[in-house]
Amino acid sequence: MIEQIKICNEIFHIKRLARRTRCAVLVGDDGEFLLHVPAYMSDKEIKINAERFIPDFIENLLNDRVKTIAKLHSYNDGDEFFCCGEKVKLKIEDSAREIKRDGQFLISPRISSREEANVLFYNFYAHLLYELLQQRLSYWCKKTHLSPNAISIKDVKSRWGSCSSNKNITFNVKMALLPQYLFDYVIVHELCHLKEMNHSPRFWQLVKKFIPEAEEYRKELKRNEEKYTW
Repeated sequence: MIEQIKICNEIFHIKRLARRTRCAVLVGDDGEFLLHVPAYMSDKEIKINAERFIPDFIENLLNDRVKTIAKLHSYNDGDEFFCCGEKVKLKIEDSAREIKRDGQFLISPRISSREEANVLFYNFYAHLLYELLQQRLSYWCKKTHLSPNAISIKDVKSRWGSCSSNKNITFNVKMALLPQYLFDYVIVHELCHLKEMNHSPRFWQLVKKFIPEAEEYRKELKRNEEKYTW
């Protein structure tokens, strides 16, 4: 029996329930998509039903997952966040004025609101991303022989990066949460747009010249983007 199914480029984990008479989709406590189905339903029937009704709900499900992930963060001692692909724990110190990393901890002042959290985490990750780009962007510019005219860092929801017709590249501040292999993929992806301003076969051929696993990494970013947040 199948345990998961992919619909609209999203993975839905299947749970068979004896008392259920029809299919239902929901977002689990950890942000995973769940598909509840009657216990008697065959794999073929599950696939037919899922492909028929899930696309109509996918936009709402994506929005609900963002809200669910956000609720996972309490901004109290022990709350976990990603930093360069590693999980680190928040440590509240009343004497702190900004967020700083100390080994496996993020030292932070006490946070009283979501708005305050956004400012503190943005400042921390933006500074970290700038430092990381100094190393990795330089490396990939030399390797690809492609260089932007300018770069900027912003907190954007829908993209990890973008490249303008003026050959300026904007990187999502949340790149600082990614492991290096995904971090490098985003850099190479945007650098290749300096030569190919679209997602044509020629563009992907160029990306895969430097990142052979580009398609796999693209899907991983899409699948897990909600967990790389604060």
